[in-house]
Amino acid sequence: MKVEHKKMFLILGASSDIGTELLRQLNQAEDRCLFLCHYRSSPSGIQQIVPGNGNCIECIQADLNHTEEVDRLVNKIREDYGTPSHIVHLPAGAFQYTRLKKFDWNQFQAELEIQVHSLIKILQAFLPRMAK
Repeated sequence: MKVEHKKMFLILGASSDIGTELLRQLNQAEDRCLFLCHYRSSPSGIQQIVPGNGNCIECIQADLNHTEEVDRLVNKIREDYGTPSHIVHLPAGAFQYTRLKKFDWNQFQAELEIQVHSLIKILQAFLPRMAK
């Protein structure tokens, strides 16, 4: 029996401290929602949250630093869940303080891939249907 959800939230970077807190608050405030929670390395923080109010929490792994994994994530969501009604983008790489003279262009490129390019690909995939 398929459960009808009022809203579907795609939370990218849900395993971060901000992501898990957002999930906790939405889980308390909303009812009958599906939360698709993206994580890169470990879903443990997400899995500690017990769904309430008829909500459902699903964890989806992907490394947004790789285009093929972003494509896999988009395809999985489309095939298994449909189109999200809400998208929250919170992913970021591991933060490191560094001096300007030791600036790492490869790390900068990786951050662009995670925070900008992946979001554009995901929005291109879902926004047209969300607008309808």
